[in-house]
Amino acid sequence: MSDYAPGVSPDDIIKITFVVMQNGKPVSKEVSMKRGKFIDCNARGQTKGFTKAAQLYELIVAEKAYEKITDLDNVN
Repeated sequence: MSDYAPGVSPDDIIKITFVVMQNGKPVSKEVSMKRGKFIDCNARGQTKGFTKAAQLYELIVAEKAYEKITDLDNVN
């Protein structure tokens, strides 16, 4: 039995926006990744005691768990 609602797949691409500090300034990053990978990274972050979204962002980047990252502050 799936842990997902009907019509929802772990292979669905989702987009999450993170605001992280870069060169001392807040920067918005849109991360596109598979739903299943996000849930896995989020669960591991919770077991590591992550309390900030930036920590989850760093984990996603370190593990290359993303499909694409867009810097929203530099989009024209």
